Amino acid sequence: MPLWAEHTAEKQETDQGEDFSLVLGGPLYQLMRRSGLIQLPLGHLVRRVAVISGTAWLPLMVLTIIGGRFAGGVRVPFLYDISAHVRLLFVLPLMIFAELIVFRRMRAIPAQFIERQIIPNDALAAFQG
Repeated sequence: MPLWAEHTAEKQETDQGEDFSLVLGGPLYQLMRRSGLIQLPLGHLVRRVAVISGTAWLPLMVLTIIGGRFAGGVRVPFLYDISAHVRLLFVLPLMIFAELIVFRRMRAIPAQFIERQIIPNDALAAFQG
């Protein structure tokens, strides 16, 4: 099953410690939820990759065309700047996919702390809070 399709099964799991997330809840996450780019918890992954990568890359392309530096006029024109294209069209989507992997793997860690009794009983309430 693809990584971006597994979030629905995870959404239904509600073990103790499953509420922990380093990814959910920030201002950028809330903005993307309100704009419809994200379904709970991290859905619409392909759409999010396309919108974020397009928002980063397309304005640069348009501005270099307007400025006359798209295919010439400078030492490394935008069209031939492989490092910019790799960063914006390959690495940025990888970071967005990694967000889902981090979300999935980090959710299990607090439950392991409790299961392995790393957290003392007197600090358990504070840990769960």
